[in-house]
Amino acid sequence: MEVLKKVAIIGSGVCGAYLAYSLAVKYEVYVFEKARGLGGRSASKRQGETSFDYGVSYFSIHDSDLKSFLTDSLFHENIELVDRKVVKLDRNDKEISGNRILVSEGTASKNVESGVWEQSTEALFVSKPYGNSFAKALLKDIKNIFLETRIQGVVKKSVVGSGLLQQNLQDDFKYKLILENAAEFDVDFDIIISTAPAAQSAAIYANYDDLVKGLSTVKYNPAFVLMFSLKQAAAVFSSPAVSESISKIRDADILKIKNSIIEEIIFNHKKPLRDSNTPAFVIKASKSFTENNLEMEHALIEEALLNEFFSIMGFDSDSIPELGFKHLHRWLYSTPSNTVKEYADLRPRNLNDRNMISREDNSESLFLKAENEEIYAVGDYILGSLGVEASLLSARALARILCV
Repeated sequence: MEVLKKVAIIGSGVCGAYLAYSLAVKYEVYVFEKARGLGGRSASKRQGETSFDYGVSYFSIHDSDLKSFLTDSLFHENIELVDRKVVKLDRNDKEISGNRILVSEGTASKNVESGVWEQSTEALFVSKPYGNSFAKALLKDIKNIFLETRIQGVVKKSVVGSGLLQQNLQDDFKYKLILENAAEFDVDFDIIISTAPAAQSAAIYANYDDLVKGLSTVKYNPAFVLMFSLKQAAAVFSSPAVSESISKIRDADILKIKNSIIEEIIFNHKKPLRDSNTPAFVIKASKSFTENNLEMEHALIEEALLNEFFSIMGFDSDSIPELGFKHLHRWLYSTPSNTVKEYADLRPRNLNDRNMISREDNSESLFLKAENEEIYAVGDYILGSLGVEASLLSARALARILCV
């Protein structure tokens, strides 16, 4: 009976889940997640019948092979390509009647009152019924999953003796994972892959200078994300008394905003398989607001974001709906603001350039590997701001190499 090589994957987000799914055909896969639940930055929080996707909310995929994979009938219960109404708003004029919705490529545009609105339709992927459901679907057949298990480091050990190796003996070594309490996880691994954010991967791989050098060049944008529900039914947003421009704003699925402390508003109750009767929103604060207020008391952050939200939605102080659930989350590693320095030239300059990073002959450029070791780092930071697609491209590139 063939003994399968053992692979440790650190992180259970979409990137780690895709790798686990892909490598399970050839390896014995172990997945380690520091949080209580699966999903990483595709995290979801539930409150009764209402849920909030406070990590990845929607995402786009342009690579044709990845799109085919995501739309496969195997996953139709957990991920869907949907058309969403996206409205872009400029808050340069804070008066509600003067909101100016940016005109960009879309399906319709029209002058309304003192501003211009546009509602575009975008085809986006959404995980259902919760933000982490797709990651869970990819991991459903993985037997070795360890939650609330924080990996602190990796050491290389001889399989014929004890102690650290002082030289590379490629046929006589295994890797050990060091846990938070400094104990070793009791499994010998042949391959280690970290899908954690670059800074966390650098800490885990502290013994491997070449990896640390590359990973330490990556910087991240933090983000405050506020999730909340309203006690009133969703019909409160359908009031005929508001102006046409406010009506269009309230009718959005996604609202993207400039010149505001809010960067994006997701109408979470409009997602597939959600409680559509309870208005539920996920607000992402702007980059500048987050960076300037990282240590501010959370109650003050919540108040500022809620005041801006209700102003955008056209509610005056006498008509603000009563809140139900409310919770603020701070992502320290929300999105990478740059790429790994030596791979910066791979970052696409426009959508057409994505073909270049999808080629199989370019696969080894989409992940990091420690020299002469079976230790890897993958993630969106290789390509920068392509989000989920960047993570999947990086993971797919490594999977292709390891499954040859």
